[in-house]
Amino acid sequence: MVQPILSIIFAIAALVGIIIYLVYQHEKKRIQALEDVAMRNGFSFNQKMDQDIRLENFKIFNKGSSKKSSNLMLGTRSGIKWTIFEYRFTTGGGKNSNTEKQTVAMAGLKNANLPQFYLSKKNIFHKIGSKFGYKYIDFENNPIFSNNYLLRGEDETAIRKIFNSNILIYLEEKLTKATIEAEGNKLVYYIPRKRIKPDQFLTFLDDAEKMVKMFYSGRE
Repeated sequence: MVQPILSIIFAIAALVGIIIYLVYQHEKKRIQALEDVAMRNGFSFNQKMDQDIRLENFKIFNKGSSKKSSNLMLGTRSGIKWTIFEYRFTTGGGKNSNTEKQTVAMAGLKNANLPQFYLSKKNIFHKIGSKFGYKYIDFENNPIFSNNYLLRGEDETAIRKIFNSNILIYLEEKLTKATIEAEGNKLVYYIPRKRIKPDQFLTFLDDAEKMVKMFYSGRE
């Protein structure tokens, strides 16, 4: 009886070991591919972050625990300084813990002074919460935007001013899954729980850049 049980245990251990090895190899190839695509497009690459670039007032950096940043890509395109990296954090604990991973694009904007705001795709909990006093900013003349997006921030007047008709219409047409946060001369763009694949780098950067330019437009 003991021998069959030991055989099963060894088989399971071997299978787990193989899975771990395959995951490691896949991640190693992915990192190399990210470095290659970054370098080809004029970005530097550093797998290990040697500085903490989390921003205190940005919601994504205030979630969960075990926060870690990696695969840093730095570069300038169209006058925008980009800091692109992978960011992970863990929510819950024990058997109920969950680790979220996403690629974050942070734009550094010269002389910008954007109002602090948080924009994300609205989910069922937000819609239910609104009936119980959950506050967010909507636009009566843009019901598609208001029904699909959660927009929050302290200075509502300044936020309404920057969310002009061009931005509202664009967001209504695109119905993006991305989350956008901004304050001062920083704007971050990411799709929650999604790390970009190396061949998605330029598409991701193009989408982030277009959104940044709609809010910033090279303001001096």
